Amino acid sequence: PTLDGLGAVGGGAHADHEHVIVAEMPRRTALLRALIEATRST
Repeated sequence: PTLDGLGAVGGGAHADHEHVIVAEMPRRTALLRALIEATRST
């Protein structure tokens, strides 16, 4: 299985203009944490 799309929100992946939207980091982190916790409880 592959997890995709759980990285930082932004654009320009692997380019000189690559960037992340810092304001989205807490939400994305919370999502990843919830997914990890869900897999531990099974």
